[in-house]
Amino acid sequence: MFRSYPVVQGIDQFIPVDVYVPGCPPRPDAVTHALMEIQEKIKKEKNTFRDALLSEEGLIRAKAQTQKEELILQK
Repeated sequence: MFRSYPVVQGIDQFIPVDVYVPGCPPRPDAVTHALMEIQEKIKKEKNTFRDALLSEEGLIRAKAQTQKEELILQK
């Protein structure tokens, strides 16, 4: 790592970093590569929001939430 004003040392300890993009400013191919890496990480993720919704438990919770919202709207 470089010790300079635009590079904050150890920022990844405070802000979650999924992919590092080299360059200042980064080249377009570096940004494209980083986006593809993020897409791969999302594909490999097991507990996604979509999976939670499609599970039986998720469907039951979604139906219960919908019923609660309907009751609130009826009042």
